[in-house]
Amino acid sequence: MYEAWNEAQDTWPSGSLEDKTKGLVSIGAGVPSLKPFKDDLIYIGQSLLAFATETEKIVERFSGDKSGLDDTGRCCRFNGLRGLEGIRLEDSKRKNAIIAAIDRYIES
Repeated sequence: MYEAWNEAQDTWPSGSLEDKTKGLVSIGAGVPSLKPFKDDLIYIGQSLLAFATETEKIVERFSGDKSGLDDTGRCCRFNGLRGLEGIRLEDSKRKNAIIAAIDRYIES
């Protein structure tokens, strides 16, 4: 989110970007499941990488920094809570599972 925000600020440098923003939509990839570490160096490295790229913390920090957007209803985040844990961004072959998870999210 910060990358997109910073790029928008570079594109429209004059004035407050927060004042100019009519709406911001953030689409998440679901909340990752928590898994315990194994005694495997490769697995620990992969887990640390996953923690480093954890987007939920970034979204929370962004929402705090740009609370004016949230407070005025100009920021909305869509993020399914369950059903996407085992699906990676590049896993397009599991389209039916993705659709089912999204349908459950919309219904809730």
